[in-house]
Amino acid sequence: MKKIRFSVFLILLFPGSMVFSAPLNRSCHIMAGRVDCDFDNKKLSNSISVERAGSGKNTRFIFVDGYGREAFFRGFNVSGKVKHAEFGFKPFRQAPGNNFRDADIALKQMRKMTGANIIRYTIAWEGVNPERDKIDYVYLDAAIEQMRAAIRNRVYILLDYHQDLFSRHLFRQDSWHSGNGAPRWLTDNMIPAVPEEYCGLVCAHWAQNNQTNEAVRYAARSFFKDTELSGANRYQQKKVQQAYLWQLQKMLVYLNKKMKPQERRFIIGIDPLNEPIDGGLVDGGHEKEFDNKYLWPFYRRVRNTVKNAGIGKLLVFAEPLVYWNTNIIVAPATKGHHLVAGTKPCEQLAHGENCGFVFN
Repeated sequence: MKKIRFSVFLILLFPGSMVFSAPLNRSCHIMAGRVDCDFDNKKLSNSISVERAGSGKNTRFIFVDGYGREAFFRGFNVSGKVKHAEFGFKPFRQAPGNNFRDADIALKQMRKMTGANIIRYTIAWEGVNPERDKIDYVYLDAAIEQMRAAIRNRVYILLDYHQDLFSRHLFRQDSWHSGNGAPRWLTDNMIPAVPEEYCGLVCAHWAQNNQTNEAVRYAARSFFKDTELSGANRYQQKKVQQAYLWQLQKMLVYLNKKMKPQERRFIIGIDPLNEPIDGGLVDGGHEKEFDNKYLWPFYRRVRNTVKNAGIGKLLVFAEPLVYWNTNIIVAPATKGHHLVAGTKPCEQLAHGENCGFVFN
């Protein structure tokens, strides 16, 4: 029996697919004239990091595996049901008796039928932190089991703290639209109180709320200004953004404790804030000011939180203000590329190092 080793790169296009495709590392055995391949699940091939490639104006950062081979990712969002309380803020169904067969089947089929090797696995702030100063570890256990279903199928994970329109608790039950993200206890304790939500006489699209609904805009401003919450002297979660970072660290510490090192290697990073909006903190056309004055300091705080949780190798995926979800008359897309402050730490690093961020 002769053993050979090679890498197969999947460069596939899927409408609506997301992010990045990596070499599917194979250990292949030639027996009786037939090539039989199985996935190489060794530590080096599964370890993903970022390195500098090229030099001068051609310098770029790339994903590499433990053998130094450039890694490419191609995958899908698994986010829809996370936005709904009735599904327990989880993307896959959890059958009675903690049965996670739904996740196993779906991820196995995705891998087999599309060759995808990454998912954007979404979790909800409201699911993690439903009450002030309390973490729902039952919810986290379920999320970890669903992530393990991905890992069993050699699928990498980008962990996404999803939000749309900040929180569903900003909206009335009879509203045209709703949001997801922050828990009720947080929106109920903002100072001053959140104004009545109103999208406008005509609300052409759910994302218009980002521009015309003062409740959503006020919540976004409160988050980036880190305003104090009522009753701050009685709780650990004292301010809006600080409350988010508090529960983020608790979640990451628990994840680090519950998952084995070989499992954690499949979690390549965390996206702490889906599609950030400025909430009117800066005037239109001043996206660069928002990204660098408000958004970049938040991402730096997230990075420190990741380090303090003991998993400093976890990359922080930093989204800019782009209005890609508001590309209608009231807010043309800004196209991003304004987060200039975020690239400076990387420029001073030696080959093989990175600043711990991926700038989307």
